[in-house]
This record gives sequence, C-alpha cells and structure tokens, in this order.
Amino acid sequence: MQKNRYPLLVLISSVLLAATFLSIALVRQGKDQQEFEQHLANDGRQAQAAFQIAAANQELQLLTLAALVANSPRVAALFAQGREAVLAEGGGPGQSRSAEARAALMREVEPAWRVLQQQFGLRQLHFFLAPGALSYLRVHHPDKFGDRIDDVRPIIVDVNRDQRPRSGFETGRLYSALRGVVPVLLSRPGGNPMTVGAVEAGGSFEPILSLLDRQLDAGLAVTVDSTHVEGTVWNTNLPNAGEKFPGCDCYLEITSRPEIRAWLTQGLLPDQKTGLSSRLLEWKDHSYHMLRFPLRDYLGTLDLKRPTVGSVLIWSDISRQVANERNKAWRNWGFNFLAYLVAQAVLLLLLQYFRKEWQRRLDAAKEAVSVREQSLDLALKGADLGTWDWHVPSSRVEFNERWARMLGYRPDELEGNLETWSRLVHPDDWLALNAVLEPHLRGDTPAYESEHRMRHKDGHWVWVLDRGRVVERDAVGQPLRAAGTHLDITARRDALAAAEASRREVEHLSRRNELLLMSAGEGIFGLDVRGRITFINPAALSMLGYGSAEVIGQDSHALLHPRRQDGTAYPEAECPIFRTLHDGMTRHTEDWLIRKDGQGFPVELTTTAMKEQGTIEGAVTVFQNIEVRRQAEAEMIRLATIDSLTGLLNRRCFLEQAEKEMARVRRFNQGAALLMLDLDFFKRVNDTHGHAAGDGVLRHFATLSRDSLRQVDLFGRLGGEEFGILLPATDEVGARETAERLRGRLEGHPAEFQGITIAVTVSIGLTLLSAADASLDIVINRADAALYRAKHQGRNRVEAVI
Repeated sequence: MQKNRYPLLVLISSVLLAATFLSIALVRQGKDQQEFEQHLANDGRQAQAAFQIAAANQELQLLTLAALVANSPRVAALFAQGREAVLAEGGGPGQSRSAEARAALMREVEPAWRVLQQQFGLRQLHFFLAPGALSYLRVHHPDKFGDRIDDVRPIIVDVNRDQRPRSGFETGRLYSALRGVVPVLLSRPGGNPMTVGAVEAGGSFEPILSLLDRQLDAGLAVTVDSTHVEGTVWNTNLPNAGEKFPGCDCYLEITSRPEIRAWLTQGLLPDQKTGLSSRLLEWKDHSYHMLRFPLRDYLGTLDLKRPTVGSVLIWSDISRQVANERNKAWRNWGFNFLAYLVAQAVLLLLLQYFRKEWQRRLDAAKEAVSVREQSLDLALKGADLGTWDWHVPSSRVEFNERWARMLGYRPDELEGNLETWSRLVHPDDWLALNAVLEPHLRGDTPAYESEHRMRHKDGHWVWVLDRGRVVERDAVGQPLRAAGTHLDITARRDALAAAEASRREVEHLSRRNELLLMSAGEGIFGLDVRGRITFINPAALSMLGYGSAEVIGQDSHALLHPRRQDGTAYPEAECPIFRTLHDGMTRHTEDWLIRKDGQGFPVELTTTAMKEQGTIEGAVTVFQNIEVRRQAEAEMIRLATIDSLTGLLNRRCFLEQAEKEMARVRRFNQGAALLMLDLDFFKRVNDTHGHAAGDGVLRHFATLSRDSLRQVDLFGRLGGEEFGILLPATDEVGARETAERLRGRLEGHPAEFQGITIAVTVSIGLTLLSAADASLDIVINRADAALYRAKHQGRNRVEAVI
C-alpha cells in the first residue's frame, strides 16, 4: 500500500464509520418516537371510545327514567287534562284552568321528581305539549312555562311527530344537557291512543366524568361553543350555563379537574377538528397528553355534515413517560457515541495492523486458499452438512449421505442427476430458486444462496438453506462444475414464525386497555377482521359462562353470535357484528346471546369498528344483560292491561281486544256475542258491609265467572260493578246458555267474607256482533239497552237486544 494513500483511507473510513453510527442513532430515536406517538394515539382512541360508551349508557338511563314517568296512567290523564285546558284557553301558557291543571300535575310528579334527583342525579324533568314543542311544565323550574321552543329543541318536535323515543345532547332555554325524551299517549275507548305530548328527562355529564376520571386516571371536561349557548339559552339564565372563556370562545359546561380553566384562558387546547386531535402540553413542570374531539348535539348525530356544538377534552399526566423517553434518547446518543469511539479506535488499530500484514498475507494467499479448502471439507463432515457436486454440462449431481438422509432417503435411492433435485423442490419455490441460481451461473453474482422447501420421503416439506458457487469454468466463462451445501432450517423457520406472531399479538394490546376492559361492568369482546375473538373481559365471561381459554382465538359466529329470541342464529351476512366488520358502521341492536349451558338471555348490543388510517382492523362489541329491564317492561304492560282488583282485563284492554274481534267478524263473517253484566244492588253491599267486603264480592264474582268461560272468551271489568264478556264464534242460543249459567252460578254460590255470607245476583244484557255493525260502540249500546231491560224487569235475569 502506497504511503500517500494510507491517510486518505483512514479519513474515508472514519467518516463512513461516523455516518454509520449517526444513522443508527437517528433511526433508533425515530423508531422510539414513532412507538411513543403510536402509544399515545392508541390511548386517545381508547379514551374516546370509553366516553362514547359511558354517554350512551347515560342516555339509556335517562330514557328509562322518562318512560317511568310517562307510563303512569295518572300522569298521562292529568297531562291530557292540561292539554285540553291550554287548547280551550288559546294556547301558550293558558289561563286559570290551565294553571289548575298544571298545579295538579306538579303535585302528582313532585315526589317522584325528588327521588329521581336524589338517586339518579336527574337535572331536568320537562313536559311538552304536541304538536311541536310547547313548554307546559318545567318541574325543575315550575315558574317558567308556556314558551314555544320548536326552533331550538328539534328532539322534542321529532318525538311529538312520530311518537318514537329519542335521546341526545341539546341546549335548551335553561341548560345544556343529555336528554331522554319519550311520548305520552292516552288510551281512548274504541280508538287509537291520543298523543298528548312528550316527557323529557335531562342530566348532566357529571356521572360520566366522575366515572371516567377514576377509571382512566385522567381529567375530563365538556365545552359548548359561545354562539350556540348564547343563541339558545335565555339571557337571564346565562350565568347558569357555565364559565365563559374568550380564549376558546366557549362555555365550560363541566370539568372533573380545575387545571383546564387556566388552559382555556391561555388558549392551550389542541385545534378543533372533525375527528380526534391531540397535543403534548408542558405546564408547571408537568407533561400532559391533551385530547379533543367534537361534541355533537342531537341534530349533529343525524347529519354528520352539521357543525359541531362543542368539544370533549381528556387529559392525563404523562410526565413520567415523557421523562423516560427523554432519558432513553440521551442513553441512545451516549451509547452510540461511546460505541463510535471504541469502533474508531479498533478501526485505526486494524488499519495499522493490515498495513503491516498486507504484503505477508498477499504472498501466502495461495497456501491459505489450499488450507481453507481442506478446512472446509473437514467442517462439512464434522457439521454433518448435506453436500452436492454438480457437473453442469452433463447434469450429473453427486449427493452425500447427509443430503439424502435429511429428506428421508438412502443415497442409493436417489438417482444422481439434476432431475432428481428439481423433482424434490417445492413447485412454488422453483422459480425463486432459479432467479438466484441463473445469475450466478452467468457470473453476475459471486455465490448462490436460497431458502426453499424440499419434499421429504414421507410427504411433508423440509426447509433447507442451499448455498453454493461455481468452482470451475471453461475458457469462455461457461460453468463446468458447481458445489454447495444443504442445511435443515425447518426448526428455525417455525420458531421465527411463532415469534413474529407472538410479537404482533403482544404489541396489539396495551396495559391501559386491559385495565379498562377488566373493570368494565358491561360485557366487552374484540374481534379481528375475520370475526375471531381477540380479547374478552371478565364481565362478558361471567354472563356467558365461558373461560377465557375457551373463546380467545375462536370464531365468534360459533360462540358469541347474536341470536333471535327463539334461539336460531342469524346468517353471517345478517349478523350486526359481521355487518359492522364489513362496512365499518356502528350498530345498536337488541338481540339474544346464548350462554355455554344453552340458556339464552336478551342483550343490548353495540358494535363499533376499529380502524387504522381508514382501514377496518376489527371491531369492539359491548353488551348489557337487559333481562331485568324486559321483566319490568312486561310488568308495566301487565299493570296497564289488567284490573288490579279482579285480575280481569281492564276497560281499555277489553275494548282494544273487542275491536280486534269486531274486525275478524267483518273479515270472515263469523258470529260473536257480547254480554254486559252488572251486579244487582251492589251499593247495598258497600253500605252494609263496607268497601272491603264489596271488593271481596267483586273478586268472588270474577273467579266464579272465569271458571265457567272458555279460554278464547274475553272477560273484563268495565268499571265499578260492571263487567263485559265477549264470546267469539257464538250464536244467540249459545250466548244465552252461557249467560244463564253465569247468572245461576252466582245465585247459587253466595260470597263469604270474614264469616259473613253475602248473597248477590247479576243482571245480564246480551247482543250479537255482525259484519253490518259500523262500530263497536253500536254493539255496546245494544248490550247496554238489553242490560237496562233486565234491570227494569226485576233484575237477576238475562235479556237480549239483537
């Protein structure tokens, strides 16, 4: 090596070494930064999902509380009286009659309002008259009424229009709140229910923020835009709308931690976007991860193109994580600098050494090559590598014993030619093998190396590392002889595949997500894009009766597929979970899930797609057991249709069922009969023995009569001591026989009450239903006329008007 070239070699080598270590440090720092930002993004999406789930649960609770008030027959009747008074007195706030009706409704609901405030934190209870949104009674502010707010409360207008319950966030004249709105319907004899108006239950975000503050260890706040608040809330009530911050042009509706006020004042929030936005905030020697996503009102959830009305803010103190990242960066730079110094020193020593030894090594090159060839031969034998020796012009190949044995053969079982080799290589790998072999045979590459599969004698595939090179060429450079080795790398390939799968699975889950799932009261499970279960929380396992090992990695269609109420499964294409995996839309449904023991239970199911840069990566399903709610609804239906004293159909339900029977009579021209029954001198029973005895006589009569009727017969109490019986598919003879049987049974079986025998008789009016009857009222009038005739002619008898 010439002397004037050595300094230049040292300079170039040093620059390249420094550039190499600098590149390694920058790449490592960039990767660490990217992983940290990805971790923060995952935490942000999880926090947003937790808030949305909690808000949906709060809206469901508000709907339930509003329904409890609206379904009270007493409340509905008083509300209807108020509606009639307002209409009669010219609308708006009405006058004295309206005031009396409003006061009566206030007295009725005030005890329940106190309970709802104390136990459920209810903020508002508001009655609106239909159509539109005319304020009739603000239970939370009873001196404010009579104002029409159709333009600011579209949720009320929509419920009063189609009588469908709705929920969402809206700003009213007094407050901004989450709201649940249900219709109030009043049954009318012989007709469709009358729409009276709507009842609204309103609540704040406080329960949501309090819960998530504890679960996420993060602060939360809700802000509403100033233009939205000031364009809706009455000026006199603006002080109650929250604190106004000019820096963000917003009102602070509620917060779980106080530091947000300083940030709002200083304008330190992330920019408002249509989706989730975040920023890292340094404040008072702490680092905060600040999240912001839009708050949509009721109309905004129906039309995503509408402007948002505010923001939800979530922040957490990540000072320790930021400090760790900074320390990691300093350690990275320090380690790389020390490594560079060591490498530079080694490089200089090596260059100096090679400078002295270069000539000696050059002189001994031929001898060294010979020694290496001998050493290679010994190494191949010692390592038990498979070897091959290929005479290229004749296609003859020699394989050693290990080469044949790793494929399950003896050497004498394999023909020594290239065809044997190509026949054992996997067909899918042959093109890739040739793609590296052919360039080497042409002399374009210094060696040949390929990883491919070869068929074992028993049929399975063995992965081999095939290395070789041309060792002899003719005068024009054509290959004459090539040699190489085979190494069985099947175990290594399997281990790498398993390690890669494990790494991806571990990186997919974060500790915060696991803690949130483990503490949730709702059942939650996640799916990948093929519908396989990736995670499931203890609440879901408890409700379904499975162990975690039984479901993780399994097809959800087989284990957790929503079913119809009769237990049959949806086709996969109709399943709401798989539809969300297909189109990314969030779905809220009520379905059934099947426990491990085969028992089904009703659930409210919400499935949300998990997306990464617009691509659906899977889905999260949240469900709640609604057996108790369904039972409560069934009990409410029973109370609304059954007379509590006698257990018979009440007047409204009896008339509704009679209308249906009247429709069947018209459609199929079948006969039917109606009996109107009235207990004789019943007032004497109450006057003589008391009302408790009277109630006992009514129950005694109901029991005697019910035992004498068919299952298809309708039997109802129409009021006081008056009853009705409808007999389907019955002519006059059959109806009279039934009526006489009932009359005689009561006459022969007096009632017993506290040791007293009370004799009671019944008068019965009979008529027939026909297709010519224009309405049920006409039939009832005939039966009433027959009953009057029975009373007038001495009672305890049956009379008919046909």
